[in-house]
Amino acid sequence: MDEDIDFTVTGMNMSKTFAARRLEIVNSSPSVQHLQERWPALLLEHQVCAEYQRITNQKLKTELYAALDSHTNSLLALA
Repeated sequence: MDEDIDFTVTGMNMSKTFAARRLEIVNSSPSVQHLQERWPALLLEHQVCAEYQRITNQKLKTELYAALDSHTNSLLALA
């Protein structure tokens, strides 16, 4: 399925529609099903990361890995 997606075009379109999408989500609190139908690209890993960066100006994977690194010793102690 992903092989049929033009990631460049999808990314540009998602960037262009960010403001409208954010307003819709904040103002109407749509269901996850509605979001899946209205904004299917939000289900793609690369768009989840891009959306996180649009909102926070931080890279999701970098933040995640840094948080995991800071808690590694505690997580290993649980094992």
